[in-house]
Amino acid sequence: SGTNSNTDDSNNASAGALPASLTGKSGFTVNMWVKPTSQLSPNSTGHHFNSFASSFTDKGPVMSWLKSDNVKGWFIGMNKANEFVYGISVPGSDGIVKISSEKGVAHPHQWYMITATYTPITGRATLYINGKRTASKKLIFPNQPRNIDYGTSESSLPELNIMRYKDRSSDIRSKGAVGDIAIWDRSLAV
Repeated sequence: SGTNSNTDDSNNASAGALPASLTGKSGFTVNMWVKPTSQLSPNSTGHHFNSFASSFTDKGPVMSWLKSDNVKGWFIGMNKANEFVYGISVPGSDGIVKISSEKGVAHPHQWYMITATYTPITGRATLYINGKRTASKKLIFPNQPRNIDYGTSESSLPELNIMRYKDRSSDIRSKGAVGDIAIWDRSLAV
């Protein structure tokens, strides 16, 4: 578990588009320190969820976001059951696949190091809490590419959202603290 801290809640914001080197083709690793709060933000469907970081794109023709293969990206957050949740959507995964820690693991006002990885060669997505492998899923793809592949044009790259989940249909702003976010263009999973 993390340590107690009295830092204020951070502002939610977009940090701008991901750099072109992070297209998702070779997988990725996201590592960050988070301190959840007890106040969870309800989303448009009534579910309570805090997003620590997210990077999704559902750009394309109007209504194309209704097709699950048009939604690409990932999020890291916490749900009402006090589980840390890593969600990922790649073409062929049929929507967002969620990888969750055990219930009751996420305690308010404590710092945690969260790492999420994705390896396209194996289709494996893994969640680590405080350096310990917590949950992992192998995404199954029938004859589909296994990478996110946002593309390299500036208009195709999604925003990196901090304390916020944003896609075409939702804009959920969360409370908590985040620090030392690092993103690699490959999976560092062991």
